[in-house]
Amino acid sequence: MKRAFIFVVIGLLITAHRLPAPIVEEEKPTPAPEQTAKPKPKRQVNKSSENSERSTKRPTPSPTPKNQVASKRTPFDGTWVGIFKGIPFYGDVEFTITITGTGTVLTSRSSTFGTRTYQSTCDGTNVKWTDGPSHGTLTPNSDGRTAVVASDNGGGFFGIGAYSSSVIFRKVSP
Repeated sequence: MKRAFIFVVIGLLITAHRLPAPIVEEEKPTPAPEQTAKPKPKRQVNKSSENSERSTKRPTPSPTPKNQVASKRTPFDGTWVGIFKGIPFYGDVEFTITITGTGTVLTSRSSTFGTRTYQSTCDGTNVKWTDGPSHGTLTPNSDGRTAVVASDNGGGFFGIGAYSSSVIFRKVSP
């Protein structure tokens, strides 16, 4: 009886569900384009006609660019989709990650683990989040449409279920 109880307890600990760490995406604000001011041409005075009226015509200013709305979105904000392969006890799991708040709020959805929201941090290069023993990062690639999502889980009892994985996610909405 005592042995059966120990096996039941060990079995329950081994099969405890562990979620992968949330993916955190960091956003870099887009720098405003620099505008160079054109030097104003100096007004020329014709000395030979001193009695004539001085020209009051001023040079026309160069056309100003249309007002640009500064976007508060960063390269991290948006919806990202990818599949983590070979998660212990679960196999391949598709995740949808939505990042908002310039990389400070991350929501992870999957049919296996449900929906979870995390407070994340964004250092301008990547977004990071933590969920218990799990840690995750999302680092956008230079194309702006893909990112590397890494997840490390130390596992539960005696490290059972531990894994470390990185996957390419693709951005499906801004």
